[in-house]
This record gives sequence, structure tokens and C-alpha cells, in this order.
Amino acid sequence: MRTNLFDKLDVIIMANSTQVIDSTRGNIAFDLKGSTVNRKTKLSSKDWDRIKSHQICGKILKDNNMIEINKELDNSLLNLDHN
Repeated sequence: MRTNLFDKLDVIIMANSTQVIDSTRGNIAFDLKGSTVNRKTKLSSKDWDRIKSHQICGKILKDNNMIEINKELDNSLLNLDHN
């Protein structure tokens, strides 16, 4: 992409490649960018109840949501401990 204001910009468009293995279990979708600036989707108490009971949330969540949910679920969402 070229503009008159900035240097050339490369854009990557990625398709959703999610493969649901077990449709009877809930899932949560995250749009992760690796940043925490403006990277949080507002969740209602009903959304939180669904997440805690492992049901489908129905919203695309962001980086800060993943950090918050992982803490709330005692690191059971993602644990990078290599012990």
C-alpha cells in the first residue's frame, strides 16, 4: 500500500483458521495483536458467567481480556510454565 504521506506499508490479511474439535464444549475467540493499548472488549456479567462456566461467549475478545480471564481462571486458560 502506498500513500503520499508515509513510506510504503505492507498489509497482511489473515483468514480465520479456527478448527473446532469438540463442538459440545464452549469456545472463546481472541483477536491477539501483542499490544495492550486499547485491546479490551467490554464484558457484561452475563458474558463473565458464560466464560467461567466454559460456555461460548459470543464476542471476539482482545489481548487484555485474555490476560484478565487467564488470571480469573487461575492460569488454566494459558500456562507457560515449563517445569
